[in-house]
Amino acid sequence: IKKIAIAGGVASNSALRESLIKAAEKEGIEVLFPSQVLCTDNAAMIGSAAYFNFINGSEAKLDINAKPNLKL
Repeated sequence: IKKIAIAGGVASNSALRESLIKAAEKEGIEVLFPSQVLCTDNAAMIGSAAYFNFINGSEAKLDINAKPNLKL
């Protein structure tokens, strides 16, 4: 492994960032982080999409699959 990318809400944790950078430097691995403003938790976006689907009468069965390209 030459590079590791950390993203999402957990990537905004400054203590985790520092620990990962130190550990990776010892192993010669580059750690990549997005800027802090892009390190968000997607729960609010998922909840918003679910709300609008619900008020529009959309129902999902329990056997649904993830749709990573769902348009909001």
